Amino acid sequence: MAVRQLGGGALHKHKYSLDPLITRTPGDLDSMVGAHMRVPINRLKRRPRAHLPETEVRSLRIGIDGRYIQDHFPGVGRYSYNLAEALARVAPETSFTLYYDPLAANSRFDLQAPKRENLTLNPVRIPVFSRANQWRWRRILARDRIDLFHSPYYLIPPLLSCPSVVTFHDLIAKIFPEHLPSLRERALFSITCHLATRTANSIITVSQASKADLVRYLHLKPEHISVVYEAAAPNFEPIPGEKARADLQSFALPEHFALYVGINKPHKNIVTLVRAWSSLARQPESSWVDGPPALVIAGHYDKRYQQARDEAERLGLGKLIVFLEDVPENLLPSLYNAADIFVFPSLYEGFGLPVLEAMACGLPVLCSDTSSLPEIAGLAAILLPPEDEKAWTDAIRVVMLDEQLRAGLRAKSLARAGEFSWDNTAQATLKVYRTVLASRGKR
Repeated sequence: MAVRQLGGGALHKHKYSLDPLITRTPGDLDSMVGAHMRVPINRLKRRPRAHLPETEVRSLRIGIDGRYIQDHFPGVGRYSYNLAEALARVAPETSFTLYYDPLAANSRFDLQAPKRENLTLNPVRIPVFSRANQWRWRRILARDRIDLFHSPYYLIPPLLSCPSVVTFHDLIAKIFPEHLPSLRERALFSITCHLATRTANSIITVSQASKADLVRYLHLKPEHISVVYEAAAPNFEPIPGEKARADLQSFALPEHFALYVGINKPHKNIVTLVRAWSSLARQPESSWVDGPPALVIAGHYDKRYQQARDEAERLGLGKLIVFLEDVPENLLPSLYNAADIFVFPSLYEGFGLPVLEAMACGLPVLCSDTSSLPEIAGLAAILLPPEDEKAWTDAIRVVMLDEQLRAGLRAKSLARAGEFSWDNTAQATLKVYRTVLASRGKR
């Protein structure tokens, strides 16, 4: 994502410009917290900064932790990648440094693709879950003379040489503690969240629903949290059906299908979809011209959670349920466009990006009426109680059999998706940066 590697950088002869700113293991977490408690006191000394001549004032420098742009963090990685590119685009007078881990597996995002003169790649070999993550950042940010550091995930290093901003996407581990089954893991999650809220000068979250969760579970003051919505990437757009199907030829998908995109963790509630498909399959053949449509379940597959596969096998659904693991990023828009409808019965979302991606592709959407989903989908989707199997069965059947209804939902989807953009996300994020820097005297 860069046209140059970090190498000191040149100083620009202009005024300071703020106008453009508008599953880990218990051992991993133990190391993180333990290292934080053992940092030598001499590492807390601030390195002196070079003084610039009064006539030569450099541009603002923002550091972004891009180590989450990797396969282990598909959602946070997508957020980090799109945000960095959009920030560099909307604020050309500001310098951005994207720190990434060159050793992390990254099959989804091409860091060399967006070429911006004000966006620099800086490789850092600091694994996210490591002791070095706690203390090496202070020296790196001071060396690079970073004015503000943005962590797109709650694991923000606690010892920094500059103001910082952290993004909380959700509090799934608090609301669904079974994701962290041991008491030690839950305690360490609480500690790292506490450190993040005390380290960062400002907190960003991605929906009003998530903001309410931060206030309720982390006891934060609402005025300390800024809501900045995400968006679908520009490549999520309507594609002619023939091209979409040609792109997906190797998957041998059925002609008609409903689509779910996301990980298979229990809170995604995929089992309800599987059971709804069993009910659809048992309906009279006269309900369907060519039999009931298939359900395609696509996304990262965590082998710890086999409930949906086991249920599909128990119900004898056979080819009616298709599992596609880890679809390449460049084929996701085609997958959305090839589907007839999008179904998303999640019990909890911090934002719900797949819903917006489906809408951006012009897909009729049925989703849960919980957490952030009504906020993001608005009036453009059919909202359903996530665990009401009959409601999902009936709604899917009605939408699949009514072409006029689907056409209306497609139009609503495109209109709703048009209200979100990464440029808007970047502008709102930059406004948070400006507020933090102004409070620290950088005017």
